Parts: sequence; C-alpha cells; structure tokens
Amino acid sequence: MMSAVSVEYRESTYAVCEMCEQDLETIIGIEQAAQAHPWTRGHFISSIESSHHCYVLRHEEQIVAYAITSTAADEAELLNITVSPQQQRQGLGRLLLEHISETFNASIHTLFLEVRASNQPAIALYDALYFNEVGLRPNYYPSKNGSREDAIIMAKPLGSTMEL
Repeated sequence: MMSAVSVEYRESTYAVCEMCEQDLETIIGIEQAAQAHPWTRGHFISSIESSHHCYVLRHEEQIVAYAITSTAADEAELLNITVSPQQQRQGLGRLLLEHISETFNASIHTLFLEVRASNQPAIALYDALYFNEVGLRPNYYPSKNGSREDAIIMAKPLGSTMEL
C-alpha cells in the first residue's frame, strides 16, 4: 500500500493516499453529489480490487477529491476524477491530476481521458494541463434527458517530448 504523500497548496497541506474500502462511504457521497450518472459501490470496489491506481486527496483528514486510473503497457487512462462539490473551483482537481501525472512520468508515456463534450470546466482544466483532443466517441454518455452525449478523447504525453 502506498503511503501518504504530502502536497503543499495555497498555504494548506493535502495528502494523496491510496483509496481503500473504508473510504467508500465518503467517496460514494461525493460521487452522488457531484455526478449526474455516478459510479456505483461495485465500480469502486472493482477498481480497488483490480490493478487500477486509486487515489484520494485529503485535507485535514477529510476526503476532498479522488481519482482512478488504469494502466496498460506504457499508457494510462483516467477513469474517474471527482472533487467534492463544496471544494470545486479551488484547483484541487488540478492538484490531484498533476500529482498523478508526475507519479506516472517515468513509466507511462501517455495519459488518456474521456470527457463529456458539455463539461466545459473540465475541458478547460485539461487544456491548461496540456491535454490534446485526439478523438471523439459519438453518443457515448447518457444525458439527463434520456438522449446521448459525445465523449471527447484527450491525451497528454508524459515523460518525453513526443507530441500527439
């Protein structure tokens, strides 16, 4: 199990830790409050029990954000990143994603993600972190009105100067 890594940000100390099943009550609460189509407990348990990299970001012992990635060969995919609604727009998603990118820097060449085409705040964050749009999955996500929404596929090169 990975030990906590302390990260200083805006005069506060945060800890990036490995997610565990004891965290799920809080994580599921955040997921349900933040997502229109939240992951289930089963999704999180499956990720924790698999080879996925599952992180939580804590501030004063409280979970404020989490992220889950999967890896294959020299690529990684961000499967879920969520910040507690009360903590959004404070740079915590960026902080966690930068930490993940730095962690992967030596072994992973590219970090991929999918984002709803309507999620402009997330797209702006990914653009600011040098992710590039590399594809589109039409009608990928369910939407609130029962129709479907496109997923934008984005990628960021890590650990090298290669460009996508």
